[in-house]
Amino acid sequence: MIKNIPRAIKENVLAKFANDDYHGTTFIVFKPHEQLIELSNLNDDNETDSLLEMRRSLGAMFNIFANTPDFTTEFNVRNENGCYNIINDFFDKQDFAIADHYIRGKFDENGFFEGTVRVYNQTYSYTFRPIRIPGKTPYGPFEIELGVLEANAKNSLLNPEAYNLLDTKTSKFGGLYVYRDFFRVLPYGRIDYDFLQFESRRMKRAGDFYFAYNKMFGYLGITREHNRYLTDKAGREGFIENKAYKEFKRDLIAFFIDLAKT
Repeated sequence: MIKNIPRAIKENVLAKFANDDYHGTTFIVFKPHEQLIELSNLNDDNETDSLLEMRRSLGAMFNIFANTPDFTTEFNVRNENGCYNIINDFFDKQDFAIADHYIRGKFDENGFFEGTVRVYNQTYSYTFRPIRIPGKTPYGPFEIELGVLEANAKNSLLNPEAYNLLDTKTSKFGGLYVYRDFFRVLPYGRIDYDFLQFESRRMKRAGDFYFAYNKMFGYLGITREHNRYLTDKAGREGFIENKAYKEFKRDLIAFFIDLAKT
């Protein structure tokens, strides 16, 4: 028999098991890694890059951009000051509705994109055909959904409060994530993994290359069934740089260059 059960566990965990509607999985960590201990004292002034990346990883495991799941995920830290969820300020699907610009559509098996682009309050149909040999691509069909925030607040349609809230999110968690069957493929979405080279293009000619990596949020959605040649390296180091990945990357770069000029 377990003795001396902490009060917080009795009140916040064990008591719930008697409820008929209680279900799910709870992990209790008594001797956490030092980074988790640091999270218990976290504030905007002491959030290191490694702690921010941990929060980004925890918040982005499941593709909440595409789906509102019938479950919730929380990572609660408890200390003498109380309890708080360290991923409660990550994005949600509703953020797309308030973004200054919004892109959504699909690349088909031939690499042709068809979708919509919203620029402020105006929505347009948009198509793109990369320069490639006719026929099916080695990477397969996939979808994209992306919100973009204006870099300069005065150019945004959002009021100052709403802009600051979304700007804080994009500064911390912004990027282009990749999900396979709704689960994240690492390291895509990391702030230091701009695999489509948005920032390097902006450094050359910011006027021509609009997209900024830390002012966007969204995903590329792939599946095991339709994108089987986009295979992972060992150790969560991204896709193997085979023919499928190289063409996937090349066509996406061409897509964003064309879109910035439209």
